[in-house]
Amino acid sequence: MRIISTTIKAKWLNKIESGKKTVELKKAKKYWRTRLQPLVDNQDLEAIIVFVCGRNRVVRYRVRYVEFHSEPAHPIDIDGELVTEWYEIHLGEKIQ
Repeated sequence: MRIISTTIKAKWLNKIESGKKTVELKKAKKYWRTRLQPLVDNQDLEAIIVFVCGRNRVVRYRVRYVEFHSEPAHPIDIDGELVTEWYEIHLGEKIQ
């Protein structure tokens, strides 16, 4: 079982909790490659993502699966930056 932790802004966490956002995007930087690539390579690995928002708000979700994308001709905007490689973390159910 892999545990992945990340900070998140309240507006995005609210969308996740309401069900409007079911995929979390991460830039394919070294930090995320080491944590997420094993989940891409082996879809049978179980994982939990822990979202930390502020000092007191911690929310956990099961990870359904993770996809890696490389689109040099079609970059996407993540946090105001156009990126050509990124991970999509598809969220499962919330863990109480």
